[in-house]
Amino acid sequence: LSEHQSSGDDCGIAYPYLDSYWSEPGRHPFFIIDGGRRVGLVMIRGPESTGEGCYQIAEYFVEPQSRRSGVGTRAIASIWKDFPGEWTLQAFRANAPAISFWTACLKANGIRDVARSLVQDGGERVVRWEFTAKGTA
Repeated sequence: LSEHQSSGDDCGIAYPYLDSYWSEPGRHPFFIIDGGRRVGLVMIRGPESTGEGCYQIAEYFVEPQSRRSGVGTRAIASIWKDFPGEWTLQAFRANAPAISFWTACLKANGIRDVARSLVQDGGERVVRWEFTAKGTA
C-alpha cells in the first residue's frame, strides 16, 4: 500500500471529490502496489471528513487481472491496521461481487462483531457494514 502523492487526471474520468483528497483533512488516497506495480486504489475518509465519527472507504478498486489474488484483502488489512476505530462500509445491493468481497474481507481480517443492514442511500439500496477495526496492539 502506498499513499498517493500527486493529483492529476491521467484517465480522462472526472471524479468530483479528487481535489478534496489533497485539501480536506481526513481524506487519504492510497495506491495498492503488488510486485512493484500499481494494481488498484483505496480512498478513505476519516471521522473529520465524514462528520459521522467513523472511517469510510469512499472508493476501492483492484484491476481485474489482480483480483482473487489476495492483494485487495491485504491492502484492506493494512488500512484497518493503520486506521483503527469505527468503520462503515457500503456496497450497492445489486453488486453481488462487492458484497461477497467485503463479507470475506471482514472475516479474513478477524472482524467478527459486524452490524450488517440494508439501507436506502439516495436512490440506491445498499448493504452497510458497521464495525470496529482494532489496529495494532
